[in-house]
Amino acid sequence: MKRYVAIGFVLLSVIVLCMSGCSDFRFNPIGTWTFSELKEYKDGKLIQTITSDEDPYMKEATLTFKKSGTGYIGGNKKDQKFTYEYTDDSVTLNITDKSNDNYDVDYEVRDNGGSLVRIIEKESVDENGKKVSLREEVIFKR
Repeated sequence: MKRYVAIGFVLLSVIVLCMSGCSDFRFNPIGTWTFSELKEYKDGKLIQTITSDEDPYMKEATLTFKKSGTGYIGGNKKDQKFTYEYTDDSVTLNITDKSNDNYDVDYEVRDNGGSLVRIIEKESVDENGKKVSLREEVIFKR
């Protein structure tokens, strides 16, 4: 009888552990992300796409996230360090530049955690004096 109780307890423990979600399947940026492409939009229309194969400078651009909550931006320049915070939907890098000014850079998480996208929006005036909306998407992939 004690044997059946012990087997039942072990079986119940395994079922509870499996159902409680021991594994964390949420987004986590840890690792190295490499520049994939740059998309440029004018008034909502895609006007240009530059891939890492087409731009040798950007081919070297990487974001590396460490478990410690810090990371660095690699590339042709000297690596720049940052701290970061993340959720399932976004990653925010806090960067200190050479003049000790802090600024944040936000990335959206897309493709079920497979892409980090930085969106830069600005308005400009074209050669005809018309106001235009410009948007860039800088995309990094694992």
